Amino acid sequence: FVSGGGYLAFRGGLITPNMLLNLVGLGPADIEVDNFRDDGVNVTILELDPPKDSSAAQAAMSLKAFEVRQKRIDRTGRYRIDFKASPGGAALGTCVLAVKSGAQYQFVALPSGILINRTNDPVTVGRDLNVATSALCR
Repeated sequence: FVSGGGYLAFRGGLITPNMLLNLVGLGPADIEVDNFRDDGVNVTILELDPPKDSSAAQAAMSLKAFEVRQKRIDRTGRYRIDFKASPGGAALGTCVLAVKSGAQYQFVALPSGILINRTNDPVTVGRDLNVATSALCR
């Protein structure tokens, strides 16, 4: 009975493959970047400790003023996320993030700095919202 119900839930879309992978710690994570600046922002994502016999995952995003973009991270691990102003390339901040299976991270680029939050497990301490002081960025 339970197997049949699970099968129907899977076929009906109530249970997805990513949900099953997250249950065993192998699912993807999502990173969202919201640019609330009057200028563009360039974001680079680089995997720091790739698995043996594998190349480091990397990605880049260019956001215009007031644009929102998302990137799916397929492997858990440590990633360096760099933010630079565009044009000009002035550094806005860096976060070394331990990406966890099923996590949803949100970065918000503001004129005064970069904020971070884990949307499915929000931070409870104010200093953890700022990339420069956040416990998430270590």
